[in-house]
Order: sequence, then C-alpha cells, then structure tokens
Amino acid sequence: MELELRIEHRGHHSIRKRPVDRHLSPENRAAGPIFAIIAFTKPGGTEVRRAFLPFFHRLPAWRSHHPNCPVASQTLDSFFRFRTVHSPMKELKDYVTEIPDFPKPGILFRDVTTIISDPDGLRLAIDGLIDMMEGLDFDLVVGSESRGFVFGTPVAYAMDKGFILVRKKGKLPRETISESYDLEYGTAELEMHADAIKPGQRVIIIDDLIATGGTTEAIVKLVEREGGVVVKIGFVMELAGLKGREKLKGYDIGSLITYEGA
Repeated sequence: MELELRIEHRGHHSIRKRPVDRHLSPENRAAGPIFAIIAFTKPGGTEVRRAFLPFFHRLPAWRSHHPNCPVASQTLDSFFRFRTVHSPMKELKDYVTEIPDFPKPGILFRDVTTIISDPDGLRLAIDGLIDMMEGLDFDLVVGSESRGFVFGTPVAYAMDKGFILVRKKGKLPRETISESYDLEYGTAELEMHADAIKPGQRVIIIDDLIATGGTTEAIVKLVEREGGVVVKIGFVMELAGLKGREKLKGYDIGSLITYEGA
C-alpha cells in the first residue's frame, strides 16, 4: 500500500464560514483555499483520498506553529471539514451505457444517466467540469433542463457562483425571454428569466451533451440578448460526427468525452 501526503491549491473551491471564523486572523485568510490530501492505493488499484478542507487559508499558520510537520492532526481536527473519497481507476466513459437501436434502429444511444447514478462516475464528471473551468473569470453558470441542472449546479456551488435556469416554455414564473430551436420534426422553445443576467456579466454554459448544437445555440442567444458574455461552454459528452461545434463557431468549447461518430 502506497501512502502519500500532498498539499493542493484548489482556488475554485469555496468553503462556508463557521463559528470558528472569529479565531482566525485576516492574514490566515489571505492565500487561497488549500486541500490537504492523504492519498493511498489499495490492492486492486482503488485510490482512496482523505481530503481535509480548511475553512480558511491555513498554510501560513501550519508553517509558523508546526515547522516540522506541514499538517498536524490537532490543526485538522480543529479547523478542517473531513471527507473520504473512493476513486476507482476508471475513465469517465466507462460509466456511459451504450444502448443499440434506440430510439430507432441503427442508432447507438449513449446513456449519461449511468454516470449520474454512480457516485464515482458523478464525481469524475463534476470534477472534470470544474477543472475545465478553472482559471476562468466568470460570474454565473447557466444550464438547461434537465441534465444541465444536474451537472451545472454542483459546478456553480463548488466555484462559488450563481446558477441560472433555462427551461422549457411555460415553466418559469416571472417575466421571461424566449428562443426557438429546431428539432428533428418541428421546433421547441427555451425560456430564461428576463432579469437573470445583467449586462456585462460573464457566463459559462454547462450541459450533458453536444450533438447538433441547436439547444446550446439557443441558450447562447438568450444569454447574449440580456447582455451577458459567454466565456466557455462545457459538455460531459460530445457526438463530434453531428458537427455541433459548427453552430457555435467563435466560442470556447470543451467536452470530457468525445465520440467521433454520431
């Protein structure tokens, strides 16, 4: 069994304040969130990580009070929230279920719900999207129902941003703006609250899939009609053969899994 201690800076994480705040001086809150991760590999190739999340930026305090030990147990017990992560050595695409001849003969349907239903698959997807957005300057995350909500909201939470809902027509209670997009047979319409985005706000869009790109193109138009700036668009899966990127030329697009065919 291998044991490793490492310190990782994860600037995209936001740690909520607790009553212990009053014991921390301003200089101990200055550098950026730190993860103290103890990682070890069990037989069978499963990595287990114990991640200690400080409420504030404790590295200066560790060095001054514990010069011979970068992380002391009493400091962790007093100031850190604790969680254990089990991460098998699998890739995200291993959690996608392929269903032949659905919804019609000749179509190979790739089911993202088996990513969502597995804790390791879900963690890989959310962490991958967070890493994709790391270092970007933005204000809001936008996602459409329903799987855009599933993947976008955890990213917004982890990166301390608000989340804006784009919904099907008639689902939002206040004044809305709308945009139509093409379906295989006919059209559909998406709506967003008219006051959801302020002019100049920088936005990322997150969804589960880019296929033809029509839905995402409609979301982009909604954002830009309200004066928002689309900084990046992130997907869990991309069907590159359907050429969705062609409808989104000029935008920064990323995907965690790419399938070359349709």
